[in-house]
Amino acid sequence: MSSESLLRLVFAGNVVVAGAAGGLALCFPAWAGRAVFSGAVGNAALVQIIGAFWTSIAVLSVVGLWRPWTFWPLLLLQLLYKGGWLLAVFLPWLAQGRPQPFPGGVAAFFVVWVVVLPWVIPWSRLAAGE
Repeated sequence: MSSESLLRLVFAGNVVVAGAAGGLALCFPAWAGRAVFSGAVGNAALVQIIGAFWTSIAVLSVVGLWRPWTFWPLLLLQLLYKGGWLLAVFLPWLAQGRPQPFPGGVAAFFVVWVVVLPWVIPWSRLAAGE
């Protein structure tokens, strides 16, 4: 599979997953708070802010399906914010013995994406300033 095809596959995953989770969080925050965030986030406005962000990623990923070499920095943004969240929030939660409810589905998806994205991001383009 070519690098461009892999980029498109990741963008398609973003459209489906970020689009669904973001749309639910944006339009149905109470339900998303329970289903997507496992009851760990009780503030509807916060759930909607996250939903707006994820929906934005999905919309930009639609364009990335046609222009993957132009929109690959979106994947770098995802690697950074998901990796940062895993390091700053998820790992300490694990180390504390899981004391409170936690968005396990979100964490699992973030782990998968943080493992996959470094293999897909065109690092040579970043180094070349493209």
